[in-house]
Amino acid sequence: LHSVVEQRKKLEERRVMKQLMSNSMFPWLRNESGMLTNSKYSAPLSKTYPRVSSYGVSSQMGVVPKRPNKLNQDAYFALENFMDIDNAYLFGIMDGHGHFGREVSTLVKSKLPANLALASTVCQKDRVRDLFLTDESFRESLVKAAYAKTNSELVTAGVDLSHSGTTSVTAFTCESLLLCANVGDSRAVIGSLEYQSTEHRWRANQITVDHKPDLEEEYKRIISFNGRVEPYKDATGKPLGPHRVWMKTKNSPGLAMSRSLGDIAASKVGVIAVPDIFELTIQNKHKILIIASDGIWGVLSNEQAIEIAGGYYEIGEANLACEALVRAATVEWKRQSEVIDDITVIVIFLSLIHISEPTRQAEISYAVFCLKKKKKKK
Repeated sequence: LHSVVEQRKKLEERRVMKQLMSNSMFPWLRNESGMLTNSKYSAPLSKTYPRVSSYGVSSQMGVVPKRPNKLNQDAYFALENFMDIDNAYLFGIMDGHGHFGREVSTLVKSKLPANLALASTVCQKDRVRDLFLTDESFRESLVKAAYAKTNSELVTAGVDLSHSGTTSVTAFTCESLLLCANVGDSRAVIGSLEYQSTEHRWRANQITVDHKPDLEEEYKRIISFNGRVEPYKDATGKPLGPHRVWMKTKNSPGLAMSRSLGDIAASKVGVIAVPDIFELTIQNKHKILIIASDGIWGVLSNEQAIEIAGGYYEIGEANLACEALVRAATVEWKRQSEVIDDITVIVIFLSLIHISEPTRQAEISYAVFCLKKKKKKK
């Protein structure tokens, strides 16, 4: 008899929940998993949900011998409640190159977030969150449209883009969604904390793919545009450094990446501004997200970067983690060369918010009360 009563109780609760979810009074009860979308309730009804607990940023100008007036060509942004979505964050890093690299990265810093927000106006404001969190094709088309618009706006911005451009890596996070997009060789890496008996260790996973011209897909596209992929060669014909993109019959432009924003000369031989998009569901094990220019990744491995940042996770000092990464990268650059690249890094610490079961039940009870009250009025 007890089991029958319990079964009926569960069926009744399910029926009420379905009514609530279809009722416009409760837009925050979006689906049977209990995800909340109302601005007052920006968490799931389940006991935990992921969030950005803190983040930090650090950017340092590089050093080039005999260039005392060198400028930092990196740029970044860190935006909270992006597109007016509670607990939504957008992070981005741009690594400019060429004579006007600083101008290009600064333009992208201002235009790309604006174009992402503008692209979201294709639907009603109160539907943006739902669509962004539930519709993968909507997210992908929105991000690609924003990158395309940004790149087209650079052309009319009055900056000489013939041999200047920028990378871009962006990370959007809200609830359990992490979406990263990149053009070029700036990178996003996520760190997981794994427990083994009484010990724990950090594990690094690269989210984005560095767009290097010798990657098979990138190489084929450049060749199809009548381009050439090979390292720079000295006077004796000895290859030096990484693979670069060249015109078939000229030693220009010599770009060391296969995708970028700007770079008009390189775009004629297959360098494109189309981002690759990567998505990940944030889990309890995911604790650290790092996005950085190759001032970090050129000298530190993914594992080294996560280990360094991990030392500051427990004390919640993301800014100190950034400073430690910049220091470590600077030391390594000095060990390898007289040149130090511009270094920019954003460290994001992730954690879970815990919602007590009494709070969860109170939310449901209040919703049921409101629904019954509305029925009586009818």
